[in-house]
Amino acid sequence: NTEVKGVGSAANTGDVITSYAHGLVNTDRVLLVPVHEALPAGLSSSTLYYVVGATTDTFQVSLTSGGAAVAITADGELQFEKVVPQPSPSGLTLVPQTTTGVKFPG
Repeated sequence: NTEVKGVGSAANTGDVITSYAHGLVNTDRVLLVPVHEALPAGLSSSTLYYVVGATTDTFQVSLTSGGAAVAITADGELQFEKVVPQPSPSGLTLVPQTTTGVKFPG
């Protein structure tokens, strides 16, 4: 489930994403989406990032919570979406039965 959506400019100087009043805070999880053909170099649309170094108008992304900022190696535009985890249904536990299947208890 995604929540905050916005657009921003990525800069290789400082490895920051600028998006005025973006609404993100450190430890938020975000997906980055290209505005044009591709994301700025150093970023991937198939990676779920953590927000680090957040200020009112800028943020950085990291592969780990509280980790080092990912190196953005080219300037460019992007979209971002905050990912909000959804709780699993109460009492549901997946128990591996074999390497090819999953057994549901109960």
